[in-house]
Amino acid sequence: MPSIRRTAIASAMAFAAAIPLAGTAQAGDDSFIAANYYPGDSQAKFISYGDILAVRDINADGESGLGKFTAANSDLPWWLWDHNGADNGWTEWNVNIAEGVKVTVVACVGSYQQFDTIHNCGSPEYGVA
Repeated sequence: MPSIRRTAIASAMAFAAAIPLAGTAQAGDDSFIAANYYPGDSQAKFISYGDILAVRDINADGESGLGKFTAANSDLPWWLWDHNGADNGWTEWNVNIAEGVKVTVVACVGSYQQFDTIHNCGSPEYGVA
C-alpha cells in the first residue's frame, strides 16, 4: 500500500501538470497571448483564439493609443489605432495568422491627426498564433 506522502506528491504533480503556466497560451484557447502596457497611456494585446489584435487608450490626454503588431512570417507590421477617446473600450481587428507563428505586440501613444507622430512605445511582448 503506497504511503500517504507518496500519494500526496503524485496527486500534487498531476494537478500541477494539468494547469497551464501563467503567461502561456495554446492555439485555440481564449487567453491573451501577449499584452503590452505603456504606463498610463495605452494597452495592446493579441488574442490567439480568432487572431484578434486589440488596443485601447487609457489616458485622457489628447493622444491616441495604438498598437504595433508584427507576425514573424510578414515583413509589414499592422498598426491599430484607438482614437475614440480614453476608457472607451478596446478597438479590435480580426486578422488571419497561421498557427504557430510568433506575434510581436508593442503598445504606443501618438497623435491620430498626424499619423507620423508616434511616440512613447513600451517594450515588445511576444505570443504565438
